[in-house]
Amino acid sequence: MLVTEMRRGQTGVIIFIENARLQRDAMRFGLGAGQKVECIELLPAGPVVLRRNHQELAIGRELASCIQIKCNQ
Repeated sequence: MLVTEMRRGQTGVIIFIENARLQRDAMRFGLGAGQKVECIELLPAGPVVLRRNHQELAIGRELASCIQIKCNQ
């Protein structure tokens, strides 16, 4: 599942970031494989707000669409 497919309040673990350039961008946010995240908000045609370690991060939709995640049920 991609981060852009998550629902508000859903949590999961990042398993892979598809694009090498965007992988570097994600690392600047502290996002990488194995990180636990929660979807706080999905703005229509806008950024996705994630919570990681009690910190909220607004990431662009391009980056969010390259992040593969395993959601917790």
